[in-house]
Amino acid sequence: MRRDYAHLTDPAAQARRWSRRTFYSPLRNLRTYPAVAKRLADNTLQLHGWCFKIATAEMFAYDPNTPSLRRLVKP
Repeated sequence: MRRDYAHLTDPAAQARRWSRRTFYSPLRNLRTYPAVAKRLADNTLQLHGWCFKIATAEMFAYDPNTPSLRRLVKP
């Protein structure tokens, strides 16, 4: 990840990118399992992911339609 984001010199920007990458990677990986892929295809399974931003107390949910994070809770 350091190599991929070497162009980002701001530590906060690096942390945001790393955080996003570590959030999305497991969701992408789950889709590669045949049992998961089959159930996703026949709509008998949905994947969910949530992210909590400690600094602002905001809660985000993964939106597979966009695919992005949608804010659920704003303090």
